[in-house]
Amino acid sequence: MVMRFNPPPGWPPPPDGFTPDPGWRPDPSWPPVPPGWQLWVPEAAPGDASTGMTPGYIGYAQAPVPAPAGGQWAGWVPPAIPASGTNGLAIAGFVLGLLGFVGITGILGIVFGAVALSRIRTTGQEGKGLAIAGIVLGGCWLALFVILIVIGAVVGATSGPTTTG
Repeated sequence: MVMRFNPPPGWPPPPDGFTPDPGWRPDPSWPPVPPGWQLWVPEAAPGDASTGMTPGYIGYAQAPVPAPAGGQWAGWVPPAIPASGTNGLAIAGFVLGLLGFVGITGILGIVFGAVALSRIRTTGQEGKGLAIAGIVLGGCWLALFVILIVIGAVVGATSGPTTTG
Protein backbone atom coordinates (compact mmCIF):
# COMPACT_ATOMS: atom_id res chain seq x y z
CA MET A 1 0.00 0.00 0.00
CA VAL A 2 1.37 3.38 -1.03
CA MET A 3 1.50 5.96 1.73
CA ARG A 4 1.66 9.73 1.40
CA PHE A 5 2.58 12.47 3.84
CA ASN A 6 -0.53 14.21 5.23
CA PRO A 7 0.35 17.66 6.68
CA PRO A 8 -1.85 18.86 9.55
CA PRO A 9 -3.98 22.02 9.26
CA GLY A 10 -1.89 25.17 9.15
CA TRP A 11 1.16 23.43 7.66
CA PRO A 12 2.18 24.31 4.09
CA PRO A 13 1.44 21.62 1.51
CA PRO A 14 4.43 19.35 0.89
CA PRO A 15 6.05 19.10 -2.54
CA ASP A 16 5.04 16.13 -4.70
CA GLY A 17 6.69 12.91 -3.51
CA PHE A 18 7.86 14.46 -0.21
CA THR A 19 9.38 11.96 2.19
CA PRO A 20 10.98 13.48 5.31
CA ASP A 21 14.45 12.35 6.30
CA PRO A 22 14.85 10.77 9.78
CA GLY A 23 16.28 14.05 11.15
CA TRP A 24 13.61 16.27 9.58
CA ARG A 25 11.77 18.63 11.93
CA PRO A 26 8.86 20.92 11.11
CA ASP A 27 9.31 24.65 11.28
CA PRO A 28 8.76 25.77 14.93
CA SER A 29 6.39 28.47 13.70
CA TRP A 30 3.97 25.85 12.32
CA PRO A 31 1.02 24.91 14.55
CA PRO A 32 1.22 21.65 16.55
CA VAL A 33 -0.18 18.37 15.23
CA PRO A 34 -3.77 17.82 16.48
CA PRO A 35 -4.18 14.75 18.74
CA GLY A 36 -4.86 11.62 16.71
CA TRP A 37 -3.70 13.18 13.42
CA GLN A 38 -2.14 10.67 10.99
CA LEU A 39 0.96 12.06 9.30
CA TRP A 40 0.97 9.12 6.87
CA VAL A 41 -2.23 8.02 5.14
CA PRO A 42 -2.95 5.52 2.35
CA GLU A 43 -2.77 7.10 -1.08
CA ALA A 44 -5.95 5.32 -2.16
CA ALA A 45 -8.14 6.91 0.55
CA PRO A 46 -8.66 10.58 -0.40
CA GLY A 47 -11.74 10.93 1.85
CA ASP A 48 -9.77 9.93 4.92
CA ALA A 49 -6.84 12.18 3.99
CA SER A 50 -8.95 15.31 4.31
CA THR A 51 -9.35 14.87 8.07
CA GLY A 52 -6.17 12.93 8.76
CA MET A 53 -8.20 10.73 11.09
CA THR A 54 -8.09 7.25 9.63
CA PRO A 55 -9.99 5.06 12.13
CA GLY A 56 -7.89 2.24 13.55
CA TYR A 57 -4.93 2.97 11.30
CA ILE A 58 -1.51 3.79 12.63
CA GLY A 59 0.66 5.14 9.84
CA TYR A 60 4.38 4.94 9.24
CA ALA A 61 6.54 6.67 11.86
CA GLN A 62 3.62 6.75 14.29
CA ALA A 63 3.24 4.97 17.60
CA PRO A 64 0.06 4.34 19.60
CA VAL A 65 1.15 6.72 22.34
CA PRO A 66 -0.05 10.22 23.15
CA ALA A 67 1.80 13.11 21.58
CA PRO A 68 4.72 14.59 23.52
CA ALA A 69 4.31 17.79 25.50
CA GLY A 70 4.57 20.03 22.44
CA GLY A 71 2.29 17.75 20.43
CA GLN A 72 4.37 18.27 17.28
CA TRP A 73 5.30 14.69 16.52
CA ALA A 74 2.19 12.64 17.35
CA GLY A 75 4.26 10.03 19.16
CA TRP A 76 7.33 10.10 16.91
CA VAL A 77 10.40 12.06 17.92
CA PRO A 78 13.29 12.40 15.45
CA PRO A 79 16.85 11.91 16.66
CA ALA A 80 18.24 14.84 18.64
CA ILE A 81 20.50 17.23 16.81
CA PRO A 82 23.92 17.15 18.48
CA ALA A 83 24.62 20.23 20.56
CA SER A 84 27.42 22.32 19.15
CA GLY A 85 30.47 23.63 20.91
CA THR A 86 32.63 22.32 23.70
CA ASN A 87 31.02 20.96 26.83
CA GLY A 88 31.37 23.50 29.67
CA LEU A 89 31.85 20.81 32.31
CA ALA A 90 34.79 19.43 30.32
CA ILE A 91 36.42 22.85 30.32
CA ALA A 92 35.75 23.24 34.06
CA GLY A 93 37.14 19.75 34.75
CA PHE A 94 40.32 20.56 32.84
CA VAL A 95 40.85 23.90 34.59
CA LEU A 96 40.17 22.39 38.02
CA GLY A 97 42.53 19.51 37.19
CA LEU A 98 45.25 22.02 36.31
CA LEU A 99 44.66 23.86 39.58
CA GLY A 100 44.79 20.63 41.58
CA PHE A 101 47.70 21.90 43.69
CA VAL A 102 45.20 24.19 45.48
CA GLY A 103 43.65 21.20 47.23
CA ILE A 104 40.10 20.07 46.63
CA THR A 105 40.16 21.33 43.02
CA GLY A 106 41.91 18.10 41.95
CA ILE A 107 38.97 16.05 43.23
CA LEU A 108 36.54 18.46 41.58
CA GLY A 109 38.48 18.11 38.31
CA ILE A 110 37.94 14.34 38.46
CA VAL A 111 34.21 14.72 39.22
CA PHE A 112 33.55 17.39 36.57
CA GLY A 113 35.56 15.46 33.98
CA ALA A 114 33.60 12.25 34.63
CA VAL A 115 30.23 14.03 34.44
CA ALA A 116 31.36 15.81 31.26
CA LEU A 117 32.30 12.49 29.63
CA SER A 118 28.87 11.03 30.29
CA ARG A 119 27.13 14.13 28.92
CA ILE A 120 29.40 14.25 25.86
CA ARG A 121 28.37 10.68 25.04
CA THR A 122 24.68 11.67 25.02
CA THR A 123 24.87 15.14 23.46
CA GLY A 124 27.67 14.66 20.95
CA GLN A 125 29.41 17.86 22.04
CA GLU A 126 33.14 18.35 21.79
CA GLY A 127 35.51 18.31 24.76
CA LYS A 128 36.20 14.63 25.35
CA GLY A 129 39.96 15.27 25.46
CA LEU A 130 39.54 18.11 27.96
CA ALA A 131 37.37 15.92 30.19
CA ILE A 132 39.91 13.09 30.13
CA ALA A 133 42.77 15.52 30.78
CA GLY A 134 40.87 16.94 33.78
CA ILE A 135 40.40 13.44 35.19
CA VAL A 136 44.07 12.52 34.65
CA LEU A 137 45.42 15.80 36.07
CA GLY A 138 43.09 15.63 39.06
CA GLY A 139 44.12 12.01 39.64
CA CYS A 140 47.82 12.93 39.47
CA TRP A 141 47.40 15.74 42.01
CA LEU A 142 45.38 13.47 44.27
CA ALA A 143 48.03 10.73 44.05
CA LEU A 144 50.77 13.27 44.82
CA PHE A 145 48.90 14.48 47.92
CA VAL A 146 48.38 10.91 49.13
CA ILE A 147 52.09 10.13 48.63
CA LEU A 148 53.11 13.29 50.51
CA ILE A 149 50.76 12.43 53.38
CA VAL A 150 52.15 8.89 53.59
CA ILE A 151 55.73 10.18 53.51
CA GLY A 152 54.91 12.75 56.19
CA ALA A 153 53.33 10.08 58.39
CA VAL A 154 56.29 7.73 58.00
CA VAL A 155 58.86 10.46 58.65
CA GLY A 156 56.86 11.75 61.59
CA ALA A 157 56.61 8.27 63.14
CA THR A 158 60.29 7.45 62.73
CA SER A 159 61.67 10.80 63.82
CA GLY A 160 59.96 10.91 67.20
CA PRO A 161 61.60 12.55 70.21
CA THR A 162 65.04 11.22 70.93
CA THR A 163 66.32 10.77 74.43
CA THR A 164 69.97 11.42 75.13
CA GLY A 165 71.24 10.56 78.29
